[in-house]
Amino acid sequence: MNGSREEQERDQQERLRQQQVKDAFALFKRHPKFPGVFVQIGDKGSELERVTPLAEMERLSEPRLEYFLKYLDIQGAGYLQLVDDLKLQEALEAIMDDFVRIAWFQVSGMPLDAVPFPLPFATPHPVQVHLKRLMQRAIHWRMEGYRRLDSLGKETPKPDAETAHYPKTRVGYRSEVRAWMEGKFSSVKAAATNLGVSESVLKSIMASKGKVKYSRETLDSVLKKILRKSGDQSGDHS
Repeated sequence: MNGSREEQERDQQERLRQQQVKDAFALFKRHPKFPGVFVQIGDKGSELERVTPLAEMERLSEPRLEYFLKYLDIQGAGYLQLVDDLKLQEALEAIMDDFVRIAWFQVSGMPLDAVPFPLPFATPHPVQVHLKRLMQRAIHWRMEGYRRLDSLGKETPKPDAETAHYPKTRVGYRSEVRAWMEGKFSSVKAAATNLGVSESVLKSIMASKGKVKYSRETLDSVLKKILRKSGDQSGDHS
């Protein structure tokens, strides 16, 4: 019975994630520069496949991983050009998460959630190392989105009084929090203490469904800490 309920919850969470990705693409398609960016991404993707045919690369091989790191760069650099406000930044975060899932399945033949998180101080398995590199590349492009907004001088819009304590959208930052925790914290509770929030708040930030238990200010504070530190760890991709 419990297994069935857990499976239903996972299915519901996946449907929600897919809807967020669909909404993100719909938002990008309304951008006046979208057609040009879409063509650019398509042309660069075709050139990548022409130069390094994917069919010749073995599953979980280094060349196959490098191919999809380049794939993420093409997608990230393309959609980055459309990030003009925070709504589009949130859309970038949603689709980069989806691209990591797509890339990982193409690299490994297994879903992202099938790979266990490395234990603190343990030597990670090569499969975990591969996945971490893909996740770090996605985090890099998310950070580039915020840098772009900063350079454009965009200000965070003030929420109305009715929704002042809640984020406008629910994304879920599990992969970012886990990447930041790796090798430093063995539990969400310990990580939450370090971030200055409660365990339930951090779990809510990580989740992509359920009741929101944090304010926009708390979310921004936590993301600033974990994304800055994750970005520092991925300096080879900057």
